[in-house]
Amino acid sequence: MSVERFKPLATGNLLVMRNGKLLLQQRKNKPIYDGYWATIGGHVEEGELPLSCTLREAFEELGIEASPASARFMGVLYAIIPGATYAHIFFVIDNYTGPVVNKEPEKCAGFEWFDLDALPEKLFPGTLPVIEMLKSGEHYREYVMYS
Repeated sequence: MSVERFKPLATGNLLVMRNGKLLLQQRKNKPIYDGYWATIGGHVEEGELPLSCTLREAFEELGIEASPASARFMGVLYAIIPGATYAHIFFVIDNYTGPVVNKEPEKCAGFEWFDLDALPEKLFPGTLPVIEMLKSGEHYREYVMYS
């Protein structure tokens, strides 16, 4: 007899750093958290590895390219939110090619570089715990968001 097992969703996420500042994108045309600032990333597709997803998203959203060797594993944020459970896998890059451009203007109002101690007030849920992880060197955290 086959047992159906619970499967959390996985995302590949990127913290793009430059001179100690973090690049965030402002969400646009979203049903929730429209106008909030978030890291770069997206859902891992069937058969795709998280790092490959992260580098693909970097090109699709920002137009930048980075080698797998230039990405450093940062950590995992395991998040339970209303209606879904995610394993958000984060990598950091500060070495990439190409200028940062908004390749998805229908989803993104723009990008901005932020000092880690001077972040925007409207942060997408889960973004602040990830930045705290980056600053502390922590590699795993659990986050539960109640409706």
